[in-house]
Amino acid sequence: MGGLYATGKSADELKQIVDHADWPQLLSGDISYQDLAFRRNEDARDVPNSIKIGLKNGPRLPPGLSTGEHISLLIDRETLNYSTVPSFDDLPIPFRCVSTELISGKAYVFDRGSLSEAMRATMSIPGVFDPVREGDKVFVDGGLVDNLPTDVVRNMGADVVIAIHLQISKASAKDIQSAFEVLGRSVELVIAETELRGMAGADLIVTAKLEDFSSKDYAKAKELLQKGYDAAAEKARILEAYSLDDAAWAAYLDWKRSRKRTNIGVPQFVKVEGVNLESARDIEKFLRSLIGKPINSNEIDAHLTRLAGLGRWDSVTYGMIHENGRDGLLIQIREKSYAPPLLQPSFVIDGSEPEDVTFTLGGRITFMDVWGERSELRTDFQFGDTYGLQAQLYKPFYTQSHWFFEPFAGGSQTTFNIYDKNNPRADYRIDRVLGGANVGYTL
Repeated sequence: MGGLYATGKSADELKQIVDHADWPQLLSGDISYQDLAFRRNEDARDVPNSIKIGLKNGPRLPPGLSTGEHISLLIDRETLNYSTVPSFDDLPIPFRCVSTELISGKAYVFDRGSLSEAMRATMSIPGVFDPVREGDKVFVDGGLVDNLPTDVVRNMGADVVIAIHLQISKASAKDIQSAFEVLGRSVELVIAETELRGMAGADLIVTAKLEDFSSKDYAKAKELLQKGYDAAAEKARILEAYSLDDAAWAAYLDWKRSRKRTNIGVPQFVKVEGVNLESARDIEKFLRSLIGKPINSNEIDAHLTRLAGLGRWDSVTYGMIHENGRDGLLIQIREKSYAPPLLQPSFVIDGSEPEDVTFTLGGRITFMDVWGERSELRTDFQFGDTYGLQAQLYKPFYTQSHWFFEPFAGGSQTTFNIYDKNNPRADYRIDRVLGGANVGYTL
């Protein structure tokens, strides 16, 4: 909210963003089924669970429950005019945001660079959102070290610092059961401690009483907004001392408007960063329909969501860039730090015969780019009631092609029971060996 306000948006515009946001989608980071690539659709159908284990540097889980892809696109869209701002002091309202840099363990104050990336870094709640990586630095939510950064504002030259304190929510023993609830409560307590230090540096503290709300209550935006208005109203008499007269206020609004950027250039090229040269060329070719026409955020979001739906990268974000006298669209891609290869575990319990419940454990391992861009080697394995192994190579005719060919080979062994009414009479082991090739066209 602070970053969006600093771009010159009014309180009403911020409220509209909050009211119209699809919070479940924004927070989950999941790509909808219709936007997933053909192969990811197959994965979602064949292995219907969300557990994924990266094998890139040894087995490890993803760094967060959500990649933050959708909320990153929202931030990109709302800050697009300021993609090339040289310093956050040049925004309509000078701005800073604080993140925790995990390698050094210290607070990191963003005052320049990508505004959208800074905003994304400062909200990366550990374990919930993937951290933001920049070279050898790893950024998560700044609340761990400085959640109420009155010191940062003071260093910007503020004469008066007004701090907004969000009262920590209540908790009871029955509310802290799972590993995620333990982690969440631990983070809340650390943040509360850093806020006490921040309040000591404020001239005035406005406390919003949110004890009855949790960090998952985004759907209660209307009630939360009212709590903010109520908190300010309680301190109205003290706040009046800092108000401007009508002439000074009008002059301030004129100054702020003069710093707003209202025109976005028409992109004449697409530049892709974060992937190898071959991938960058293919993505630029995929996005060439965006060149030479006014920015259409919905169209850009749709294209980038389709790219994210390939399942190869953590995030695909965008901004504007100005090079050699031309405006362009800058696409920034962050590769997964833990994959590929990727393991999707699976299991099957068959209780159709109550006297003979069977269990099969298995999984799917996917290797990418094994035979050129977008090719995949998929290996499925099973053991338990069924033993099996199957390998399948997916290869597009060329990188952007919808046509593909897919040789495969494998075998399995399973038990087949013969019953006389409810009495088992015999069981057979059925062996299957299969091989072949598919040729297809992805829709």
